[in-house]
Amino acid sequence: MPRELDDVLHLVADRYRVAPRRFAPAVIRYYLTLARANADMAQRLRTLSKSPLATGRCQKDLRLRIQRELLVWLRDIAVATDGATGSDMVRGAIVAAKEDMLDDRARERQRQLEAIARAV
Repeated sequence: MPRELDDVLHLVADRYRVAPRRFAPAVIRYYLTLARANADMAQRLRTLSKSPLATGRCQKDLRLRIQRELLVWLRDIAVATDGATGSDMVRGAIVAAKEDMLDDRARERQRQLEAIARAV
């Protein structure tokens, strides 16, 4: 992933005063789970995955453990959208977190992520 997305994850974690290493995967899983349940969110992540922030030069690896059902959904998305890969959806999720948390949008999602931050 582009190094800028790693910076976003660190900034989001810093906002909630939690360790990025533990919080970042939870943020990504949160957005992917929302997208699985909501077609509008899935479309948002696909769109954001093509933003300049998400399409920078890949300089960092990201390993993420996710539930099997979510992995199957990510593979289905790739087939249904002619090429929106799981990696695209993850990059879109990180950009969505940036918009919602750092650009101060989506108050409800901010409250939900605050609860997740307290749990990790």
